[in-house]
Amino acid sequence: MGFTVVVGLIIVLGGVFSYVAVRCETIAAKSWFRYGGLLTWLLLLLLLATVSGKPAIENVLAALISAVFWFLFLASFMGNTIVQWARGAISLDDIKVKPGYSQVETDIRRGRHEDALKQLSDIAAAHPLDPEPWRRRADLLLKLERIDDAVRAYREAAGRTEHPDDRAMILFAMTETMVDRRNDITGAIAVLEGFVLEFPDCRTRRYADKRLQNLRSRATQ
Repeated sequence: MGFTVVVGLIIVLGGVFSYVAVRCETIAAKSWFRYGGLLTWLLLLLLLATVSGKPAIENVLAALISAVFWFLFLASFMGNTIVQWARGAISLDDIKVKPGYSQVETDIRRGRHEDALKQLSDIAAAHPLDPEPWRRRADLLLKLERIDDAVRAYREAAGRTEHPDDRAMILFAMTETMVDRRNDITGAIAVLEGFVLEFPDCRTRRYADKRLQNLRSRATQ
């Protein structure tokens, strides 16, 4: 393989890799493309040195000129590689972005309650394990006197809350709503009894027991 052919390969392949790097960002970010392209460039330079025999001035100039066609690929390689290193260093892929509620709060202040409920539904769908949109939805439904819907939303929020003490706070709000707004003392007792059975050693156990004692005495009156 002659010197001219190798230079031609460097120019053509450099143009191809640079074009893909500029036009196809998804492919350019892939490790196989970045490192495969780099290996191809280095192998071509090694082949050029082999066929050149000795580094005559015209050979060096030819290599530099042909390498210009790899410039966009190499720039893309450096940029994407640095980004990948940075993401790995700070675990960027593991960071969970918390949903924003500013638009929900704005809609509530302006009386656009249905819009706020729609926003909360969208957030809940986008973050299925997050209890917060359900808790906010329950509070808003309670404000709108939609008691049954509020109780269901509190139940959804509680089911998504892992820490027992945090879950207890939601269940306390839920059972208060059940008792005060629809006089469902029996249902509230069942909810709290289930919580105590599931988390008998949590810090909020004594508060749950006090509430249960109070509800049981009210149920017998």
